[in-house]
Amino acid sequence: MNDLTFWMYISTANIPRTDAAQAIDAIVRVSRGRNAALKVTGALIFSGELFAQLIEGPAESIFELRSSIARDERHGDILTMADGEQNRREFADWSLAYAGSSLFV
Repeated sequence: MNDLTFWMYISTANIPRTDAAQAIDAIVRVSRGRNAALKVTGALIFSGELFAQLIEGPAESIFELRSSIARDERHGDILTMADGEQNRREFADWSLAYAGSSLFV
């Protein structure tokens, strides 16, 4: 069994637009540290209305993050797009890749 797993999801952002920039900065800052500690890598996209994220790492770490995101009130209507095992990391050099708001999710 391969211990490298991934989860890709989309969720509705429950963040007032006026607070979005600060909220996303906080999410990215906390997530980068937490992901590094959990040996998780991935990427985040935020459109202002939706989050899209792919995270990859040890199965127990992905389970922990899935549970945390499910409890996070900033996320609503979480929809899993794909999940499972993988052979190699797609974002090996990024504890969390994020390049700013996106117009498309």
